[in-house]
Amino acid sequence: VGIDLSHKPGQALAVVHTNARGERVHTAFGIRPHNYPEQRIRIDKERYVFPSQEELEQIAAESKRLKARLERFTPEILGDLSVLRPVKGRVSGTFGTRRFFNDEPRSPHGGTDLAAPRHTPVKAAQSGLVAMVDDFFFCGKFVLLDHGQGFYTTYCHLEKSSVKTGQKVKQGQTIGTVGSSGRATGPHLHWGVNLSGAWVDPRFLQPQSASSGSKTKSTK
Repeated sequence: VGIDLSHKPGQALAVVHTNARGERVHTAFGIRPHNYPEQRIRIDKERYVFPSQEELEQIAAESKRLKARLERFTPEILGDLSVLRPVKGRVSGTFGTRRFFNDEPRSPHGGTDLAAPRHTPVKAAQSGLVAMVDDFFFCGKFVLLDHGQGFYTTYCHLEKSSVKTGQKVKQGQTIGTVGSSGRATGPHLHWGVNLSGAWVDPRFLQPQSASSGSKTKSTK
């Protein structure tokens, strides 16, 4: 279940599923609060902090396109929920961080940033279908992978992509290289995981040993 950062603590949610006997089962749960750290980032290009009216319209149109694609449900399971880290690099930005660009508050960070040199290969975290290959104002050059059943991963700020929309890829396959396109202060990969329309922390889906060879500690 993907719980979006916009959900408030104390809010009750429920999941409806069908058990082995064909019965519909309701599983209810509540949301507990969590304190995320702050991150203050200096952006030299002011347009990425205060976009023009024309750029704001562009951003809105891009968000609408991405949201529409994320709402498409692919019944086929193209890849399971166990993901591999797509880049060998240090974590430079964590999920949920409350971000300030040039001291201006902006939306919480909806993914994980992995700092790595330009040209570093970016691997598919799981097998899937290339849903989008595009160049957005904030995301820069990016690839969106559809893994089926409402599970997506995205790879932003690429230098270039090496796949095409509609192409099937295997877990660990190179889909592009690290860059600094879009709103980025240096070469890195913004890696996002989306479950049923909610951006979630990629760490929850990583095995004990990530693809980079470094060990990750599972969190609950």
